This record gives sequence, structure tokens and C-alpha cells, in this order.
Amino acid sequence: MPVLITPKMVGAALDAQQDGTQSEIVDERVPGLRLSVKARDCRWSVRARVRRTGLQRRWDLGAACAGNKDVDGRICLATARGRASIVREKCRTGVNPDEIVAWYTGGREALEARREAAKAPALSWTWEKAKGEYSAHLSSNNRQATKTDYEKKLRLPELSRFAGRSVPSISANEIAKVYADIHSRSRSTGHAFRRVIKAFWTYLGDATRADETGVTIDLARLKKIPDPRSEIGDPNTPFDPEEEHGDAPPEIELGRLLAISRCPGVLDPRIAYGIQLLLASAQRRRTVIGAARNRFKRYPETPDEEAWYVPPYWRKSGSKRGKRYHLVPIVSWGAKAVYELDKLSDFEGSSGWLFPARGPDSTKSADDGLLNDYLEVMPGVGFSPQCVRYALAEYGERDLGFSKSEAKLILDHLEGTESDDVTGQFYSTNPAIARKRQMMSAWCAWLDDWAERAIKEDPRLLDHDWLCESIYRNRYGEERLRRRIALRKKQGTPPWGVDLKQKRPTRKRGAS
Repeated sequence: MPVLITPKMVGAALDAQQDGTQSEIVDERVPGLRLSVKARDCRWSVRARVRRTGLQRRWDLGAACAGNKDVDGRICLATARGRASIVREKCRTGVNPDEIVAWYTGGREALEARREAAKAPALSWTWEKAKGEYSAHLSSNNRQATKTDYEKKLRLPELSRFAGRSVPSISANEIAKVYADIHSRSRSTGHAFRRVIKAFWTYLGDATRADETGVTIDLARLKKIPDPRSEIGDPNTPFDPEEEHGDAPPEIELGRLLAISRCPGVLDPRIAYGIQLLLASAQRRRTVIGAARNRFKRYPETPDEEAWYVPPYWRKSGSKRGKRYHLVPIVSWGAKAVYELDKLSDFEGSSGWLFPARGPDSTKSADDGLLNDYLEVMPGVGFSPQCVRYALAEYGERDLGFSKSEAKLILDHLEGTESDDVTGQFYSTNPAIARKRQMMSAWCAWLDDWAERAIKEDPRLLDHDWLCESIYRNRYGEERLRRRIALRKKQGTPPWGVDLKQKRPTRKRGAS
């Protein structure tokens, strides 16, 4: 409902925006003028009916500021009302207000860019079409993770200024300003955007499609914005024990994760054994989730181990590193996890994945982020799957007798053998393989030791109900946990099912 907006209300809206509140206030004095309070900004806009088409449109008038004067490109209530009145008057008289709005929001440069866009050749791609074509190109030439990352960078909010524009009308200076805006918000995101936008523009300006896109500019001169100087180990910087510790997670957290995965009934068996395989193999989460059942082999000489032949596909830049497989010995409880996962995946219609997707996509493997989702909610665990690899490298040298950089035998995919050429005798006698088996046996025993220490430090890691409740709270929040407990109490059932440690076999009828 329209209200008479006052400068005091604008100030209150800006304060609410900082707290994450989102709303929209419609002005009573100038019809169509509204103040939109969004998560990222607080902006003025006006809605009006275009006389020529009879359709309503909304024009952005600029970012809002408190007080009675414009500040740093942001406009006050009086300026917003003036601009809205002019836009509405132009619409009433049949004049397109786009040019005056471009002047309001971008100044002379934006107005000239708009006029140049009007002169651009008819044969050109719009911003939306260019992104769609580039997405199809990525699907054919890049991995899904790369495609997803690039598409995300091309959807950043700072790029909304190019909506509806033809790509030839976008200047290198405009792109540089977008880069600067993103960098000021997040340095890492800004640098990643620079890499993606240069690849995007190279694609658009390629000789095979430049006549269609109309793109002629080269972004080679889009220089990297330097980050503030920061000396490593600056004595004036406060000491951070976690930074000194490196990327490897604390030993006790690795032990906690293994202990939680072993507590019966807490996790879905597929997830529990998946976490154990991740820990026992120290491979990337994408490699683990995308593992094929036929890549694991057992030999009579080593019946309690699994030889995992990781294909080149799962390497970084795997297509550039030849056809050789990376062999990772899976020993001890890791081999048991593979055996159990293989049984769980052995069903009619199984697609051959160790982690098949559920539902209509069962012909594919599960989503790469499957284990991330669970690690994020484990009580007392604060690391990602990638950190297991850092742990093997760091603690292997410190505690397990690995020579410097020897962890590369397990972590790097620079060696390997085609699975068809490897016999059981080779697996058990080859010196490199034998050393790998020693390393992984020591690693699994080290994790076992830390799991026992974690349980000794926090006996709740054996408490089925406490673990279930903690994971549920971290995943869904306190309110939903409260509702679940109340519902189960009303139904007369335990909130977390039966603790398997306390479960007793059900007597058959007639048994004494």
C-alpha cells in the first residue's frame, strides 16, 4: 500500500538492509516510485506505462542514500522523486525514457555506450544469447565442474548491468569496471571472474564466430588488480595457531570423523562407508564419489586388500597425462568399506557406480558434493574432504616415516599401470606398490589410533542418540529438531529409532 516516504523512512530502510531485511516501499506522492530493500543494496525504481506499447516497465533510478543530499553516486528521496517524475512524463508523451535513465545511472559514458549499441550491426548476439551459447560450448569441451564454475561467475550480480545489451556494445572499460567492483567485494572472486571473462570473450571473438557475435575487442589488456601487500610471517601480525598448523585438519578431528562413521545407525551405511573410503584412500571427493565398481580388484596374494585402479579421467587435467592408471592400495577397514559399498550397489538396474545416484538419474554417479554435505554437520568436525589429502602429506612425514614429498605416491596421479597388465604377483612384489601398501597400512593404523583417542576424549562419540541429535540440529536447525522430538514423543516412538548397540533380537512366536 502506498505511503508518503520520508527521509527518516529511507534511513530506517538502509539500516534494515544492513540487518538482512528485504522489503519494498511504494511512494504516495509520485505514483510508481518505490524503494526496494534487497540483500545486496537499497535502490530506487519507478514503474510506468509506455504509451507506445501500452505495457508497464520498471526503470532503475539508482542506489538510495539517507538525508537530503546525494552522496557518492547514491541519490536522496528528493532526487529520486524528480527522476521518477521525468520518466513518467516521458512515458506519458510517448518518448522512450531509456536514454535519460542511462544518463542517471551511468553518466555520459553509459549514454554514449547505449547510443553506440544502437549503431551496432544487426547481426550480433545479446548478452543472454552469448552466455547460452558459451554454456553449450562448455558442455562439449569441459568437465561439468568447470562448466558450473564458469556459469556461476557469469551470473554475478555486478553483471546485471549488461542485461539485454548486445555484446559488441560492451566496452573493455565497462568490463574492467565490473572486475573492479567484484574485486572490491571479494578479491578471490574478482580474480576468478577476470580469468572467466577473458576466456568468455576469447570464445566470442574467435574467428569462427566473430561475424555472428560482432565482438572485436580483446581483453588481453585486462590487467590483474594487485592485492594489498602482505608479508608472510610479518612480526606485526598477530600469531594464528591455525594458520601455523597449515591446511591439514587437527588429528583429533580426523579421529572424530572416523569414530562417527563407525557408530552403528547414525549415518546411512552408504555415507558411513563412503567417509571411511575417503579417509583410507586420501583421494579427492570427486574421485571417491565417481568410483566404478570394476576398478577395484582383489588378488589371492592379498585377499584382505583392494587394488583401486583410478582412471586418468579423475586426475586434474587427466586428458593431458596419458592413459596410465593410478594404483591406490586400499587396506584394513578401508577394504571392508569398499566390500560393503559394492554390496550396497549390487541391485537390479545398477549402473556400475560405487555411489549410484538415486531416482531417475540412477545411470549416473551421485553428486560430487555428497560427502561435503555430511562433513559440514558432523559435531566437532570442521574440514572438507580435500583436507584429508593435506593430512596424509603432513602427518605422514611427521608421524609415519614418509620421506619428504613421498606422499605423492598416493596423492599424485603421475604413475600407474593399465589394470589389464597387472597380475596379483606384480601387485604384491613390485617395490613401488609394496611401499604404497606400507604407507597406507601405517596411515589407516594412525587413523585408528586417533579414533580411539577421540572417543576417550569425548565418550559421546559412542552415543547413538547424541550423535543423531547433533547432526540433525546442525543440518536443520533448533526449531525443526524441537518439532521432530515433540512429534515422535506424541507418536510414542524414539526420536532416532533404535540404538543398534541396545537392540535385542526379537523372539519368534512360541519361543520360551
